[in-house]
Amino acid sequence: MCEFRVYLRSDDKVEEVAEGVVKAVVDGGVVRLITLLGEIREVADAIIESVDVPNERLVLVKR
Repeated sequence: MCEFRVYLRSDDKVEEVAEGVVKAVVDGGVVRLITLLGEIREVADAIIESVDVPNERLVLVKR
């Protein structure tokens, strides 16, 4: 199964915000990240910039 590491890019920095993510849901300006175990992490004021399946990497960008 593909589990993503999720990074947040804002200004000139990129930081990892979650790992083991299997689902991402956009709800308005909030991206809800859900792990295989059902843990939820919400990232406000962000959008999905890219999804890289082979490298299991999802990048969010601050609006």
